[in-house]
Amino acid sequence: MIHRFIALILFAVASLLRAESVLPKNIQQGKLIPGSISPDRKYCLLEVFHSDTTQNSVIIATTDRKQNLGTADVHTECSTDAPHMGRTTVVWNPDSKRFVVHDAFPKHSNASIHRLTAAGFEQLLSHDILAAACGHFGIKLESISSSGQLPTKWPCGDLVYLEVAVRLKNGQRLRHTFSIHAPLQGPSAQQ
Repeated sequence: MIHRFIALILFAVASLLRAESVLPKNIQQGKLIPGSISPDRKYCLLEVFHSDTTQNSVIIATTDRKQNLGTADVHTECSTDAPHMGRTTVVWNPDSKRFVVHDAFPKHSNASIHRLTAAGFEQLLSHDILAAACGHFGIKLESISSSGQLPTKWPCGDLVYLEVAVRLKNGQRLRHTFSIHAPLQGPSAQQ
């Protein structure tokens, strides 16, 4: 538990440093992540460079490209050599105050849920969805060779639907859709 707490603190500090190094011109020149514009058309995800460097990341910004509202845990095209189209999925709550993002690049890809606060967007702390899927399927984590958590829909309210897919070391594939509680108010990963 202490290791998770330390990891969350390090993630928060790294996110803060990355956010501060993104200049207004970087936001203006940012590359829009396909399918990332919010229902009210106020927010989007952009792949941006930091200052005058080749370091880049994905941020949450206003669609007028005037404000950086936080970072999203998505690999950049430069770091993966794979386009976002078909790899990155963003599903918004109809209220445009919460979204879930999934980057299919990692071998065990996770969905991360973000919510709008007075300071910008922050990542919500979520349960170990892969562990819950293992319990549902009656399998051990060690038997999985790869996994993913694809957001499928967020009709309204606090429930978002994620399809968890696992591929076992024996080649068998399992899938199940889980409903995840993602309230507008609640613990964040940065606390």
